[in-house]
Amino acid sequence: MKTDMFQFIESAVEYIHSKDKFVEKVANECNSFFYDLLKEDDRFLNINYRIKSDSSLKEKMLRQNYFVKCSKPEDVLVEFNDIVGVRIECRFIDDERIIFENIKREFSVGGSSGFFKTEYNDNIYLNLYQNQPQLQKNGFEIYKIDGKYIEGDRELLFELQIKSMVNVFWGEIDHRILYKNFNYMITEDFIRDIMYSIKSNLEMVDNQLRTIYQRLKNIEDLDRNSTKTQLKSILSKLVHDIYILKLKNETGLLIDLRLISNLAVDFLFVEYGIIDDTVIDSQIIQLFDIVNQLNRRKMSFGESIELENLSYRNNLNKKLGDAVKKAINKDFKWNICVKIIMDISKKEDNEVFMNFIDFIVHTVSFRVEKGVENINLSKKDIHELKYNLLNAIFDFYCKELDINFFNIDDMRKLQINIEEFVEPISRPEDMMDIDMEDFTEVLKKQYQYINRNEKE
Repeated sequence: MKTDMFQFIESAVEYIHSKDKFVEKVANECNSFFYDLLKEDDRFLNINYRIKSDSSLKEKMLRQNYFVKCSKPEDVLVEFNDIVGVRIECRFIDDERIIFENIKREFSVGGSSGFFKTEYNDNIYLNLYQNQPQLQKNGFEIYKIDGKYIEGDRELLFELQIKSMVNVFWGEIDHRILYKNFNYMITEDFIRDIMYSIKSNLEMVDNQLRTIYQRLKNIEDLDRNSTKTQLKSILSKLVHDIYILKLKNETGLLIDLRLISNLAVDFLFVEYGIIDDTVIDSQIIQLFDIVNQLNRRKMSFGESIELENLSYRNNLNKKLGDAVKKAINKDFKWNICVKIIMDISKKEDNEVFMNFIDFIVHTVSFRVEKGVENINLSKKDIHELKYNLLNAIFDFYCKELDINFFNIDDMRKLQINIEEFVEPISRPEDMMDIDMEDFTEVLKKQYQYINRNEKE
């Protein structure tokens, strides 16, 4: 049977449709209001609006786990900040700031929670306490303002953007080619290189972005020198493309599964015993063959995954295993990750799940081991320190469980943070000064970007 999260999403979309007339009214009134406000400004070129499509609504609810955030489908209407999006278009990049300041001056009548309105409309409010322009996930800035339309006891959030001609053009390229294109391609790095060059030329800024990008790309190329890493990359792209196309065909949704496929393939290499870089034998051929056969298999997404009578190796495994078991039928990303490894592994579901949990615990333990290896303490003290760090890490993970915690970049950051945290320890007495609550704060700072990005 389908999990509750898919039923929730369908009910939420139906409820939003029941408010179509109100949503359309908000879109039209906001569009007309801002047009009248700016039509005499020479910098202003055009204004338009869009109402989120059903597929976009569903994608965002899956991506941001609205099933967990909202107690009932009706709550989605007041949680969504961009069912209606209004875009003001101006001539040049500098004009974006000027138009924003002009709008800010007009919205001078104070409301609540940072929202302000004008003297000319009692229904439209803007949040002017937000820092502008905002930094997007792609590294570029945008004037994006949260708005609110209030009419009696009815309320709807909307999003107001201010974009120059250059940024409208770039936004369309970024949205259609990069943001919405989750298909892996062998030429992906080449395409991204060209896209960033276009952006630099359009804005006529210096070449710093290009330099940073090229440096990161060089690092990535170095990481791919080994045979095993190359095979992992190819297999991960193959797994990603198969599942994203199957998902699109069944649900009509496109979800970025790259980090998920990377994690699944890392585990599967261990599961199949492909550890040594020099090993290219029947195990790899068999793994690729199983993945290729998935193309011919009919798949169903969002199914409940039932696991019973699990027997974990230790308390850390049990702690994480219980948390992931609970998450797989609430969080779509965990659900599809576990589905992938169960589809590809040769073992029974219970066994492969416990092996997957052991793999994650081992991965984190390795980073802790590397993080404390340079401390000049006895084996007993180091063991105690590692034990305390691991418990703090998994206590945090299980409270804030997100599959993105376990990507390779964050594992490397975790090791660096551990090294910095334990650096003051030079003698056994220093162990007394270690406060694991301070380390938990370090973890919160490391992973706070995940929640911030998910709101984009």
